[in-house]
Amino acid sequence: MLRTQNESVNNGYDLIYPEIFRHNEAEGFFTDGSRGLKIQDVADSSKPLYMPLQKHTDVVVVLRKGSSLPTPGTVADAVITDRDDIITGVQSADCVPILVFDRKRRVTGSIHAGWRGTAKGILSNVLRQFFSEFKSDAADVLIAIGPSIRGCCYEVGEEVISAVISASGEGDYIYTQPTGGKHIDLSVANKLQALRLGVNPENIWISPDCTYCVSKYHSYRRAQKQNTVTTGRQGAFITFSTCGDAA
Repeated sequence: MLRTQNESVNNGYDLIYPEIFRHNEAEGFFTDGSRGLKIQDVADSSKPLYMPLQKHTDVVVVLRKGSSLPTPGTVADAVITDRDDIITGVQSADCVPILVFDRKRRVTGSIHAGWRGTAKGILSNVLRQFFSEFKSDAADVLIAIGPSIRGCCYEVGEEVISAVISASGEGDYIYTQPTGGKHIDLSVANKLQALRLGVNPENIWISPDCTYCVSKYHSYRRAQKQNTVTTGRQGAFITFSTCGDAA
């Protein structure tokens, strides 16, 4: 069980438990900030926490039952597992954190998707591995997309838009501003990738929060604008429930 289940983390961070995981056998949550968030705030002694070294790739680590954890520093931006004895997670600060759960096959996934990862189709890659490696059915897949920079604030160039369209297709996630600038909503772009692979729309939850707009979140772009040297990170974590009920 996650240490934070039904507990408050005493470092001032709120925990966001997606409704979509309630009454299922997964525990998943997002934090609103993770500067100073320690492993012991998340994991208990019986469940180690595994987080890959994120480099905006489309690399997926698959951890099957009985397998060993990768060596520290293994580069990947997603983790899939059917192990119930570990917690997996990713960090983000404007990029899109995504948690995935197959409620029938009991497989979880944690994903870090910036614009590069989205353009490389990292969520599509994860879902295809759910289908091929674990024989998942799209109808059984639940997806929670956590807080990220949203279309209201994420201005990008044409090269980013073209790259994301190549992976997600055309959609209502691109906005032209009165000034002529283009904004993009990567949360919606990732949702479209899931829909194209057959995930039911009612099985996809998206946080309404924008990490740039809402000051309680860490935001890489906001930090740049404020000339802040370092930026904290949010966390996204998932594991199997020990009691058969989600957070």
